[in-house]
Parts: sequence; C-alpha cells; structure tokens
Amino acid sequence: MAEVFYSREQIERWQKTLEEIAQQPRTSFAKKQVVEELIDTIEKALLNRSYDEVANGLKDWGLDISAGSLRQHVTRYRRTHSNKGRSAKKPAAKKQTAQKQTTQKPAAQKPAAQKQIAQKPAAQKQIAQKQIAQKQIAQKQIAQKQIAQKQIAQKQTTQKPAAQKRTTQKTVAQKTAAKKRTTQKPAAKKV
Repeated sequence: MAEVFYSREQIERWQKTLEEIAQQPRTSFAKKQVVEELIDTIEKALLNRSYDEVANGLKDWGLDISAGSLRQHVTRYRRTHSNKGRSAKKPAAKKQTAQKQTTQKPAAQKPAAQKQIAQKPAAQKQIAQKQIAQKQIAQKQIAQKQIAQKQIAQKQTTQKPAAQKRTTQKTVAQKTAAKKRTTQKPAAKKV
C-alpha cells in the first residue's frame, strides 16, 4: 500500500477547523454529561433532598434517570474532581446520622472543629459537619477492620489445622519410637 502525504496547508486547515469545533458549545449530551453539566445544582438539591427525590424531579422534567444511576454519576464525578476542592456530600436522608456523629466527638477535637464551623455560612456549616461526620465514620470503620484482622490473625496462629496436628503427633510418636529402639541394648547372643 502506498503511503499518502499531506501538505502543510491541509494540516493547518484541519487544525483551524478543529479549533472552531472545540469553541462551539455542545448541543447533545449523554446522561453522564448532563449530570456533569448540572452537578452544582444537583449537589445543592442533595443537601435537602434524597437521590430518589432529585431523580424523580429530573424525570418529571424530561431526563430519564434512576436514583441509582444519579448516585453513581455523582459519586464518580466527585471522585474524579475531588482534588479540585469539591467536597464529598451525602444525601439529606443521612443528615440525621451525620449530626448524631458530630455530637460524639472526642473532647480534644470538638473545640477546633466547632471554631471552624462557626466561621462559615449556614450551607457551608452543614457541609463541614457532614465532612467531619464522614471522617469519624471512616476512622471507626478502619479501626473496626483492624481489630477484626488482628482477631483473625490470632485465631489462625493459635488454631492449627487438624491435618497439621496429626502430622505433628505422628512425627512425635515416630521420634519416641526411634529413641526407644536406639536406647534398647541388643540381647546377648548365646553361644
């Protein structure tokens, strides 16, 4: 097959056309892209509403999306954009548990966290409280996992499998039999 060559003018024309296309706003979107375009508004709605309520509202307005899909798209967006200062927010349905968690802070953490929260506007206070609660929950889960792993490790070291016990018993019995054989003197031969 023969190799095709292109002129510098063609390349520049294509580059110019692509730049023009890139500057034009998008006219059609997939569900994921719609969620990304509406993410700020969706997150505001999620402060006071559940994923089900937000998804039903979007359905009513023409975007056919389930609560599970909405949650999935929002979660993925948060993960990929978390390093840009966007905080991970949970739905309002879990708001009560988050507030309960903030009241169970260790004494050393309470004053500093409360000072930070007191200096922020109301919406940011809610977000900050949720973030603190999420961190505490995550720390508790990590601690519980570590405890469970230690317990499993202790059980595994203290309990030998039955087959391993049997082989240990056999080797001990074999060793004692061998010792008996070596310590016994052969009977004197009669001539």
